[in-house]
Amino acid sequence: MLAGFGAGQKPAFEKALADVNAATPARVGSASFAALTTKQQDDVLKSIETTEGFGLLRAVTVAGYFSHPRHGGNRGNAGWKAIGFEDRMSWTPPFGYYDRPDVMAKLLPRKAP
Repeated sequence: MLAGFGAGQKPAFEKALADVNAATPARVGSASFAALTTKQQDDVLKSIETTEGFGLLRAVTVAGYFSHPRHGGNRGNAGWKAIGFEDRMSWTPPFGYYDRPDVMAKLLPRKAP
């Protein structure tokens, strides 16, 4: 994304990551955000959640989580599975009551005499 259509956001994204890296030792005394526990990572992110950079990181994370896997995000369809989305080649309506001939005759517009 940052090498293509979102290239203009790259400086802001890099600053947001720098903010996370700066907040990490200040909050938990560790040099690596990735090495922190989930609770520690949450604490660091909460400390910067009112910043503009956090908003950008959040937007990019959400976009990646729900994007089509062919674009490099949503590994193993995890985002889609979380919301119950099924990726199919095409969607067809289920057959049932509404497609019976007697029902369709009532639903279709009548031809003028």
